Amino acid sequence: MTDDLNDTSIALKRGRAADYVRQTLREIHISKPMLDLIDRMATAPGLPKEIDGAWLRKKWQSEVLCVNNGIINLQGLSPDIAFQNWSIDKLDNPRGLLRKSIQKASQEIRHDHVSYFQFGRWDQENACAERMRGSEDDEISLMAALWLRQSLREQSKFLTEMLILYSGRISRNGLEKQTPDWLKYSPDEIRCWTNIPPTCQPLWLDHAKTLFGEVLKNLPRKTIERGANKSRLDRIDEVRTLRLRLQSERVANMDFYSMPGPLEKAAKLNITANEFLLAQKIMCDDILDGKCDISIHRDQPVWMIFAKYLSQAKGKIALPDFSEVETRIHNIFNLDIEEFISGLPPLSKGLFLQGSDILTEIKEWSLYLTSIFQVQSEWHNIPSAPDLGFVLWLAKKRWPEM
Repeated sequence: MTDDLNDTSIALKRGRAADYVRQTLREIHISKPMLDLIDRMATAPGLPKEIDGAWLRKKWQSEVLCVNNGIINLQGLSPDIAFQNWSIDKLDNPRGLLRKSIQKASQEIRHDHVSYFQFGRWDQENACAERMRGSEDDEISLMAALWLRQSLREQSKFLTEMLILYSGRISRNGLEKQTPDWLKYSPDEIRCWTNIPPTCQPLWLDHAKTLFGEVLKNLPRKTIERGANKSRLDRIDEVRTLRLRLQSERVANMDFYSMPGPLEKAAKLNITANEFLLAQKIMCDDILDGKCDISIHRDQPVWMIFAKYLSQAKGKIALPDFSEVETRIHNIFNLDIEEFISGLPPLSKGLFLQGSDILTEIKEWSLYLTSIFQVQSEWHNIPSAPDLGFVLWLAKKRWPEM
C-alpha cells in the first residue's frame, strides 16, 4: 500500500512538472516566420552543419529556464526578439559554452577550473579540433570531426569530462610554469594555423581517443579514409569562410575617410557621405560572398580596392523620409564642437585646413546643410555620419568634381 502511495505521489509530481514545462514553453513560443529566418541564418557558409533553427530554439529555451531557475525573464522583449538577439550572438560562436553547461559543470568541478575553460580554454580546444580536421593522420582527422559533432549535441557532458581530464593533468604534472605555446594563440589564429605546433597537446584529443579510439580500430581502412577526407574538406570550407569574415570585419572597421586616396576619388566623383558608407558595405558584402578577396591583391593597398567601389554606390541611396532627415539635422546642429573637431582625422586638419579657420568651415558647411534641408530631392546628401560628411565637404573643395 505504501509503495502504491509513493508511486502515485511520484507520478503526480512528474505530471505537475511536465505541465509546468509545457506552460513555460508556451510562454516562450517562437513564431514560424522567426524560426524560418533563424533557420536560414544557420545555413550560412562556415557554420557547423549540425546547427539549424530547431537546434537554436531548443538551446535558447533551455538557457532561459536554466539561468533564471525556471522563472521567465526576457527583459521586456517578446520571445521572438529575445530569441533572435540570442541566436545572432550564438551564431558568432556556435560552439561557445552555454550557461547551462557552465552551471552543471560548476556543481561537480572546482570553480577556478570551470572559469578557466569558460574564459578561453574551451574555445581554444574547439578551435584546435577544427584545425586538426586537416591532419594528415586519417584517424586524428576523423576523430576531430566526430568530437566536434558530438560536443555540440552533448556539451554539458563533454565539458565536465574535459574538466576532469584537465584536473587529472594538473594533479599528475602540477601547474605549468609557462603557458604552452599553442595556448597563447586566439581561437581564430588556431583555426588558421598553417602548421600545428609540436608543443600542441590538446585535451580534446585525449578525450576523443577514450570515446572513439576503440570504434575506429574496428572500422575498415577505406571508411576511415573517406571520413577523414570529408573532415578535411569541411575544414577548408570553414577556414576560407572565416578568413573572408575576418577580412570583411577588417574592412568594415577601416576609416577610409582618413586616407587621401579614397577621399580624392570620392570628391571627384561627387560621392556623398551616405554613398561613401554604402560603398564600404558593398565591399564587405562582396568579401563575404567570395567576390572580393583582398588577400590575393598583396601588391595593392586596401584603400585602392575600396576606391573602385565608390562608383558602384553612386546614385544608389534611397531618399530618406522626413523623420530620418530631421534626426540627422538635429544631431548635426547639436554637436559638441570641441569634441567633434578633436575626433576628426588628422588628415582633415593637415591637408584641407592649412591657414584656414576650422570653425568658419564648419559654419559654412552647416549653412550648406540648412539649404539642402529645404529641398526634398537633396535629402540624400544630408550625412548620417557628420564627421564623414564634413571631411567630404572639405575634400570636394580641394578636389572639384571631374
